[in-house]
Amino acid sequence: MQAEWLGDWRIASRMGDSGVPQRHVFTHPSKVEHWRHVSEITALAVAAIWALYVFVYQEQIKPARESPEIFSVWNVDHQSLPSGAELVRADFVSKNVGSQTLYIAGAIVSVYGVRFGATPREWGVPLENGFGVFNRSLPETSSTLLYSYVHTFPPFHGTAAAEAYDVQPQAEINRKYSFAIPPHAYDVARLEWVACITKYPNRTWPVTVIRKPDGAYGFAGTAGAAGLVCYSSVHDEFPL
Repeated sequence: MQAEWLGDWRIASRMGDSGVPQRHVFTHPSKVEHWRHVSEITALAVAAIWALYVFVYQEQIKPARESPEIFSVWNVDHQSLPSGAELVRADFVSKNVGSQTLYIAGAIVSVYGVRFGATPREWGVPLENGFGVFNRSLPETSSTLLYSYVHTFPPFHGTAAAEAYDVQPQAEINRKYSFAIPPHAYDVARLEWVACITKYPNRTWPVTVIRKPDGAYGFAGTAGAAGLVCYSSVHDEFPL
């Protein structure tokens, strides 16, 4: 076999079995082709690293940075009892809409009976900065605490139940509360609730349970507590 170079081409020739000369051409990559191959390999490596980062970010880094989030829907209804009293039932469904397990630190449910006066009253807020109110309706004359419930768990140090209450992603919590009131004693039921949650199962906060002047339960020490998320003073009114 004989070989000769022609530029970047290597040409090898040899005699075939039939005695006819055969030639085979081998390419010798130029520097441009060499660096093009290196660039392609580098691009593939970078793409693979980026895909791995995106996967880790979506599965671990991003969820770790997200705050726990819970979505709740409440309903209050009532019915007359044979004795003439009225049974009030409050129930809710809460769902962990985040991507991480959350832990209930504490919850409070308080229900008030509200009465309205018989004579409409006109009041309002002058329009300013895009906000204004005009109201000619029956004024609220009284608000009486009817029911208050509190439950705390290990994240609230010193006032908690023995076991943690964890809620998996997309899982739901269902609770019902009921009590009786005199017939036609109130016009509406006003529901106030507080829910404190966290994504840290082993962290505790020095939160204490207090009683407000009207007798309802409350939490003291939640303001500014890092890692603790509290949904508080959420008001809903339901006719009685």
